[in-house]
Amino acid sequence: MKKKLPLEQEIYLPEYLSGTVARSFEKEVDQRILYWDFSIALDEKIKMQIELLLNEIVKSIKNREERRNRYLLPLKCLFCYAEKSGLKDIMKMEKAQEQEYSFMLKRQYGNPCSSPKKFILFCRKLLFLESKNINWEANVWFTERLNISSERYSRSNAVESFSFLDIHFYENRQGQGLQRYLKYLLTVTSLNLGTIRIHHTYIKEFLSFLEDCVERS
Repeated sequence: MKKKLPLEQEIYLPEYLSGTVARSFEKEVDQRILYWDFSIALDEKIKMQIELLLNEIVKSIKNREERRNRYLLPLKCLFCYAEKSGLKDIMKMEKAQEQEYSFMLKRQYGNPCSSPKKFILFCRKLLFLESKNINWEANVWFTERLNISSERYSRSNAVESFSFLDIHFYENRQGQGLQRYLKYLLTVTSLNLGTIRIHHTYIKEFLSFLEDCVERS
């Protein structure tokens, strides 16, 4: 099977899309969300991620104002942020990068999106769920994609995701660290997600404490 390649051209949404979706942009007054230049020099992965997010948003979000303000303008800003910062993978965005992006969104676009953090979480989740293989290196894992049997879910305490954003040192997060241990708990043991959440929380807090000690020393 041929490898999917990213777009390498500028697109105009009313022409790029078709049918009712294309027509829904005909009266759009904000030109910023109509033109997307995929010919710029960006890492192939981030281009494909932006393209996937763009296609999903225009297909699934029907309310025009919501589509523009809560999704397309924030996505356009994320596109610009990736170009300026060199971001290569949305699923590996760090907290500091999220903060830089939020500042850029507010500075350049006003305040179209009430919660940039929620928008980035939306992007992380969609990309994680749509990945061909489970991305164990992502900074946030979503349980919906982890092929967990139904009996391991907790009825009283739904566990939707596991975040590793508070762990900054590579060896603590990846390497021989928390991600590797959590992958073992999820794929080898039969522990339920509630118990795994407790392990995740305690170890994450301990590693954060150790990292703070190192940074203060």
